[in-house]
Amino acid sequence: MLEWTQVVSQVQLVKVYDTYGNLFTTLTSTTSQGVFDSGCTIPCNKNMRLFPITQKLIFSSSSGSLIGCCPDATSVSFTCGAVEKNGSLAVKIPSECQSGTSIYVYDAHGNVASIITSVDSDGYYRTGCKLPCNQSYKVVPKNQKCTFDPPVRIVTVDCCPNETKTSFNCDCEESEGRIQVHMSMQCAKDAKVTILDENGNTVVTLTNHTNGTFDTGCTLPCNKAYKVVPEKKNCTFSPSFKIINNLVCCPGTNSVAFECDCQSDGARFLIKIPSDCIHVDDNQTSVYIYDPSGKIVDIINAPGMMGIMIQVKFCNAILSVK
Repeated sequence: MLEWTQVVSQVQLVKVYDTYGNLFTTLTSTTSQGVFDSGCTIPCNKNMRLFPITQKLIFSSSSGSLIGCCPDATSVSFTCGAVEKNGSLAVKIPSECQSGTSIYVYDAHGNVASIITSVDSDGYYRTGCKLPCNQSYKVVPKNQKCTFDPPVRIVTVDCCPNETKTSFNCDCEESEGRIQVHMSMQCAKDAKVTILDENGNTVVTLTNHTNGTFDTGCTLPCNKAYKVVPEKKNCTFSPSFKIINNLVCCPGTNSVAFECDCQSDGARFLIKIPSDCIHVDDNQTSVYIYDPSGKIVDIINAPGMMGIMIQVKFCNAILSVK
């Protein structure tokens, strides 16, 4: 049970928030003694914050009151005064543009009213209740690697406990690049791909593949040189490694392909693909190998050394190629 014992005739209502900032209830009427009373409707042994709402006065918000259990009543008091009210501004920036971004807030005279450099877990940059409310502000996000749309927003900040929200779209320069390594599923099984920097240090080792494609994702510093080395027991890869001299940044993709020759009792056949069909736009042609039941037994993503030959290994089997 919660009661507010300091009675002020100008108070219209009292808002009750939980510790996460969620509105739990609003007290809108008083008892015959002139007290706002929640009754036994609020969970006890929990912290709650109260905000009296009035048009002419501003109250200090409670720092958090631990609510006792009924039949005891928890009393909360406030100080108030006819002072300037403040408001809170929240600015939403997409997650991919948050690193290195600061939000500049200017008042109507062009003076910096606030600079926000940290972002909350929900993606909002917040001033807190520090800006004089019912005033207009110019909001400008800044980041040397990003452009924002729109570049500026003009907002009028409401008074606390309300929060004024605005948002921006963005486009930032990527600083990471991506390598995709293609080979047949026969080659990829139990294989690993090591990527080394220009000093010969291992940057990442890939052991998982999807249909014969090993993918770093956009995790490697771009505009640098890398060496790509595939390995598999009892297998020889052709070529034995490949050099990427200048890794392009995402969303571009750096693709390399390998063939393998492994010790096996299988047979070998070659599939010729016209050179102008190996790559169409940014898509690479794949060859699917099916057994008589229609089950995929191999998917080959890697063209041969000349860019037109593909090899697989099976013997004593009827296969279809698509």
